[in-house]
Amino acid sequence: MEYYNLRNYLKIALTTVVCIMITTMVKSQSPPPLGATSTFALFTAVGAFNNTGNSVVTGDVGTNSGAFTFGSGTLVGNQHVIDGVSATAATDVDVAYMYLDGLPAGPVISTNLNGQILTPGLYTLGAATSLSTTLTLDAEGDSSAIFIFQIDGALSTGSLSNVVLTGNASFCNVFWQINGQVQIGEGATFLGTILANGAINLLEGATLFGQGLSRAGAINTSNVTVTTGLNPVASIIVPDGPLNFCEGDSVVLSGNVGGTWNVGGTAASLKVFAAGTYYVMNSTNCGTVISNLMTITTFSVIPTITADGPTSFCTGDTVILTSSPSTGYLWSNGATTQSIIVTTSGSYTVTTQDGCGNGVSEPVEVTVSQNIRPIITANGPTTFCLGESVTLTATLSTSYMWSTGATSQSILVTTSGNYTVTTPDACISAPMTITVDSTPDCGVMEPIPTMGQWSLIMLFLLFAISGTLFMKGKLSKGSIYPTLE
Repeated sequence: MEYYNLRNYLKIALTTVVCIMITTMVKSQSPPPLGATSTFALFTAVGAFNNTGNSVVTGDVGTNSGAFTFGSGTLVGNQHVIDGVSATAATDVDVAYMYLDGLPAGPVISTNLNGQILTPGLYTLGAATSLSTTLTLDAEGDSSAIFIFQIDGALSTGSLSNVVLTGNASFCNVFWQINGQVQIGEGATFLGTILANGAINLLEGATLFGQGLSRAGAINTSNVTVTTGLNPVASIIVPDGPLNFCEGDSVVLSGNVGGTWNVGGTAASLKVFAAGTYYVMNSTNCGTVISNLMTITTFSVIPTITADGPTSFCTGDTVILTSSPSTGYLWSNGATTQSIIVTTSGSYTVTTQDGCGNGVSEPVEVTVSQNIRPIITANGPTTFCLGESVTLTATLSTSYMWSTGATSQSILVTTSGNYTVTTPDACISAPMTITVDSTPDCGVMEPIPTMGQWSLIMLFLLFAISGTLFMKGKLSKGSIYPTLE
């Protein structure tokens, strides 16, 4: 029986692993390679193209084999009718369709899409599919999440039906592989890239955010709105001179193509005078990308010195003095680095050595007191239970000022906190951290077993070991286990 149970457990474990692997593969599919079709809003490799009414289409349109009529519609893009571009697109639409067709089948869902809420992944529908109300695609916060639908049959959506995106989903990442005709109903809204093996009909007033691409079938539209989603292309920024220069000089950054500078503005070039990092953001309805970064450094004719703390302090303490950027430095103490660590009194200056001239900074006065920073010692642990205490004592001085307001050399501490002491020369000690544990079981130790309790424990272990050996010997008879001697 144990052998049978073990076999079942292994089956369950193997099934779980396989399910996890399938789920991972389904959710990690790559989008199809669209190639030359990526710029098209509507395209058919073989079939007529006919638009009536005042349709508005953003993206290219065309056919590689068939009559073409666009009528009075508005096209923000190019027409390609039986030309070199359409020939390439005809090949690429077939490649993209077959890529989706060749993916391993995903979970089979109902061919009635009404009311379904789907998360990213690949879904299989085994027959003609319809939508008459609302389908929701939830990316669960991942804007790059991909949805793929394999439909072995036609797709039809009813009047005023709708595909809704939530959770940062993007219609640029929704793909429909449809082995049949597609019909989007009057006034309906549909989202994603359609790769159809049949005609594509967008009825009166329909809206498509995405693409309608057919490998074989006519395209018919009437007073529709089609907006394709193109992935953004990052601008490449180039300077007209060095990125490091003297204050008052400048550099021109060029290469912005349809983007926005991080400091504002959409001009193709930007003249920069100030130090900083500059880049361009290019955005479409499929996302945002940024250009290469341009980091500008400016050099002062007269350098300045900044200190990382007080310039008057006690013996044993330090201050770091840092010069404004330059290509070379010479400090009054002979140092040649941008920053120096100062431990002694004096007047400190820096001379920069760059193309802006050898400027000399204003001096920074550092005063180091001969007094030594006081030290705090504790007469016991600094972490203890509520109700206990510790005494903190400062090194000998003529007077004391504790952070608690006390003025004695020692203080009794019963509460958590950081404690410091200041001596008359304004030297402040390093903080002493006290932690008071107020939990009810603080200081409570686990009881140590008595000799009698140890005897009971050993007896229990002896019975447990004996019972285990006995059971193994019994189960081994007539089974795959050897008989215990």
